[in-house]
Amino acid sequence: MADNTLLNSGTGGDTVRDLDRLAGGIKTQVVQLDVGGVAANAESLVSLTNPLPQMVAATNFFFSAAGVNSSTAQLAASATFTGTVESIQSQQTISLLLTSDQPGTLTLYEYIDLAGSFVCNTIVEPIVAGVPFSEAYTANGNYFKLTFKNNGASTTTTLNINTAFGTLPAVTSLGNGQVALNEVNGVALSLGQGAMTGSLPVVLASNQSVLNIQDLMTTTTYNVAGVIAINTVLMTVDCQSDAGVSIQCTSMGTTGVVTPSWSNDNVTWIAATNLVTQAGVPITTFAAAGLWTAQVMARYFRLQLTTATTAGTTTIYAQALSQPMGALQAQTVVQP
Repeated sequence: MADNTLLNSGTGGDTVRDLDRLAGGIKTQVVQLDVGGVAANAESLVSLTNPLPQMVAATNFFFSAAGVNSSTAQLAASATFTGTVESIQSQQTISLLLTSDQPGTLTLYEYIDLAGSFVCNTIVEPIVAGVPFSEAYTANGNYFKLTFKNNGASTTTTLNINTAFGTLPAVTSLGNGQVALNEVNGVALSLGQGAMTGSLPVVLASNQSVLNIQDLMTTTTYNVAGVIAINTVLMTVDCQSDAGVSIQCTSMGTTGVVTPSWSNDNVTWIAATNLVTQAGVPITTFAAAGLWTAQVMARYFRLQLTTATTAGTTTIYAQALSQPMGALQAQTVVQP
């Protein structure tokens, strides 16, 4: 017989689409889905270019059976639960929930083959006693198995390994998406310190509060009693990271005279002429107790005895400052 059937063939009528596929004149009616709704002329027939709309009603899960890769059987100290290789070919995510009152090691294996001969991924998770564990992983392999070893000294009493596979997105234990920073503005990142072109720009907050910064001061002390020979170097201060220096002599040996000087190579020294008293009077030498300050003029600052002492005690303190003088006050850092 031919395809299609004329209804009410005696007087004529509509023709129904069908196919003559079976012997004996049995036909198969052709049915086409219309998703256009009930409005007038809202026809929307399903086709390759107009597919049927679909929506996942809920997250779909397949739970691993007890003894396969899930278990509530308690483990003795140093014992290991070993799961069974099972297929995850139609799954997107591996979901792991675990509780244990003993510390342990959870190991996840993904395989290419059912026999488990070709391992394509291994993940090791340390389990802390009494801390619930929840994690989801992307299921890249074709097959899956896990093991859990009790690393504690006692048999577990709350061990519960719950494994499921489904459409849950892979996330971290904090519930964040698993994201890796692989590049910055098209520049691939690598381990270790790199050039500025491979660095991520950082912008300071516009409402940044006052930053309290404490000056880091380095103190050098000289304290010797009795005779000190002429040209003895009492101290040398490295001022590489400093902006100022403060000198205090609390006692000077009899007849002693000290001459300060500057140098960049720690070999050739130039007499310092920028030390001043509290009253602002400049000095080039000192022979008695007092307090003087100066801005750093070179990397190294030296105090040398240019007249020997014959008796008494010589005590001198040198304080290197990140500011020329005085304590550094709280400041506000302003973004340029």
